[in-house]
Formats: sequence, C-alpha cells, structure tokens
Amino acid sequence: MIRKLFLIGIIVVLCVYFVRAQHDSMTVEECMRFGIEQNLTVKNAQLDVRISHNHYIASLGEFAPTIDAYGTGGKRFGRSVDPKTNLYTSTSFIESNMGLNIVLPLFEGFTRVNRAKFERLNKQISHLSARTYENQIAFNVMNAFFNVVLEERLLNLAREQCNLSQQYKRQMEVFLETGLRSKAEMQEMEARLKADIYQVTYRENNREMALLRLKQWLNLPDSDSLSIRFTSGDQMYAAKVIPSDSLYLVSLEMLPEAQALKLKIEASRKSLAIAKGGFSPHLQAEYLLATGFYNTERNENGKVIPFSTQLDNNLNHYIGFRLSVPLFSGWKKVTSLKNERLSLKKTEIQVLQEKQQLREDVENACLTLQAASQEYKKAGEQVKAEEMNLQTIHRKWEEGLVSLFEMMEVRNRFIAAKAEQTRTEIQYIVQQKTIRFYETGTFFN
Repeated sequence: MIRKLFLIGIIVVLCVYFVRAQHDSMTVEECMRFGIEQNLTVKNAQLDVRISHNHYIASLGEFAPTIDAYGTGGKRFGRSVDPKTNLYTSTSFIESNMGLNIVLPLFEGFTRVNRAKFERLNKQISHLSARTYENQIAFNVMNAFFNVVLEERLLNLAREQCNLSQQYKRQMEVFLETGLRSKAEMQEMEARLKADIYQVTYRENNREMALLRLKQWLNLPDSDSLSIRFTSGDQMYAAKVIPSDSLYLVSLEMLPEAQALKLKIEASRKSLAIAKGGFSPHLQAEYLLATGFYNTERNENGKVIPFSTQLDNNLNHYIGFRLSVPLFSGWKKVTSLKNERLSLKKTEIQVLQEKQQLREDVENACLTLQAASQEYKKAGEQVKAEEMNLQTIHRKWEEGLVSLFEMMEVRNRFIAAKAEQTRTEIQYIVQQKTIRFYETGTFFN
C-alpha cells in the first residue's frame, strides 16, 4: 500500500512539473504581458514605487508633533545640588526623573511643505519609471517575438527551396534516363540540393537561437517548451500618414517617460526650495511635563517621602516657544544651495536632451513606417513577377530550352523575393505597433 502511494505521488509530481514546463501557444500581446510579469527589473521598479510612497507618507508625518517620553534614574556622588534645598551638598543621594516632551514645528521656511511636494513628485516619477521599464521590456519581447516569426518563415522558405530542388532532381533523373540531360547537369543538381539542405539546417539553428532569446526575455528556462501564435492578416492594416511633429506632441502627453520629464524639473525646483528653507528662522512650540523622585525628600519623621507622593508633589509643566535663527554653518548650507542650483540646470539640460532624442525616435519611426509600407508593396509585386517568371522558365527547362543553371537562378530569385516580402512585412508590422505606442503610450490594444 505504501509503495502504491509512493508511486502515485511521483506521478503527480511529474505531471505538475510537465504541466508547468509546457506553455500554450502565445500571441505577441500575451508574450509581452508574461515578460513584464516575470522580469526582475520591473519587479525592482515596483518595489521602488512602494519605497517612494513610504517616503511620501513620512514627509506628511513631519507636520505632526514630536512626542517623546523619557525617564532617568541613578545615584549622585560628590559635590552636587540638593534638589530639595537647591544648595550644594557633598552627600550622595538617589535621583529619578521622568517626563513627557511635545514639540510642534510652526515655521521652517516652508521646508516641510516643499519636502512633502518633493516626495510626492518622486512618487509619481517612480510610478512612471516603472511603466517605462514595462514598455522597454514589452518592446524587447515584441522584437524577439517577431524575430522568431521571421526565422520560422525563412525556415519554411528554405524548406520550400529544398523541396523544389528535390522535385527538380527527380525530373533530372527522368531526363537523364531519356538522354535529355547530361551527367554534369545531374552533378550540379545534386550540389544545389546539398546546398539547400545545408540552408535548411542553418535556418533551423537560427530559429532555435531566436526562440532562445525570446525565452530569455520571458525569463523561461531553456528546457521549457514555448510556441507562438501569429496571424499576419489580423495584424496588417493601412499605414496612416502621421506628421512627425504632431506625433511628437502626442507622445509628450502619452509616454510615461515623457511625462516624467516635467516632473523631474519640478522635483529639482522643490529640492532647491528645500535648500533655501535652511536659511530661514525656525519656530516651534514646546510643552514639557516633568516630575522626579529624590531620597533627600523626607517628612517630619525623617523618613523618605514615598515614590508616588513625590511624583505628585514634584509635577511641573512648561509651555513655550523656541525660535532658532541660523547664522553660520561652515558654508555647508551655502554649498548645498549652490549645488541644488547647478543640479536644476543639469536636470533642465538632461530633459532637453531626452526630448531631442524622443523627437528623433518619432521622426525615424514615421519615416521607417512609410518606407516599410512602400517596400512591402513593391516586394509583393516582385514576388508575383518572379513567380510568373519561374513558371515560364520551368516549362522551358522541361522542354530543354534553358540550362539548369538558368532555371536555378530564377528559382533563387523567386525565393529571395519571398524572403524580402517576409522581412518587409515583419518590419511593417513592428513599425505599426511602434507608431501606435507613440500615440497611446502602450503596446497593448
């Protein structure tokens, strides 16, 4: 019985393992979402969002009063002040003090207000940064996905080319038996077929490497199986002619990294305001509740007054205000203020650089989309022309009017035209998704 249960347990574990190791056929959107969920950089960015939120909550807590409770106890030796008579004494005595101190800041040159705004901006920036990382991972996964699609289609074309060579070889064998072709042409045909077989092997290896890179972006072990699902008919649509200037203005409003640019400048200005606040006077209200116990406190009979009685008798209150005016701090605050001004200028320059880079990316995306649209259309026309030419040259070859070399050259041009059509189609789809990303700020529909 125990042996049966042990075997059943092993079978269940193996089934769970193989189920987890298998992944259903995934679309490009599913791959991008899965890659974002599994990416460690995105997880760290999400933790940064939580940390920045905690910093923001802590900055709001600076508006609340500070409450401290304290207690001390010990024995004094040597010359000290007697708490009962306030006169010096050389007699040692036991002393214990306790109290409650409440401090409420009233004015600090708007430092707390600016710090709260600064932390709120940092919170928003960290959230946008997390979205930026997600978009970067989605973009990399998308490129890896379509690279797999491209390699699979090129592999199919290599197999098609190999099948044509095998077909031609069978026809060549018939021609050789009837004396219509020579042995030299048969040897050339065999050499062409071996080259095509090598091309299939080469494309299979490229496909495996592309699939491995996709697994790496999805954070999947190489042992896990992965299949993708892609239908070009569902992805292709007419390219919209969008002026790059208009798309750039839209991207500034939609892209998270573009939205973060404005917040970075605001955060740098708030940091400068915090540094300026260090030169203003600080005003705070204070409340102190204190009491103590001393063994020098004795009653008429010479006995030490009880602890609880002394706590009531020695209870005292203090209410007041504290004004602090900074005069000199060894140039620390002045240096900090200068550095914050330089940091603000540096941030402004970085924002301009990132905007320039974004404009260049948008312009390149628009031009690439237009070029890809034209190339894809021309590639389709070339495929039709090469296919008709192949059919014509094949009939002539069967009739013995053209050589094997001429027919194979036409065949190679036909396969190359179909490969170029595939490449331009994938490029066209990727650029479409890139343009839509600049329009919407996301790769997901």
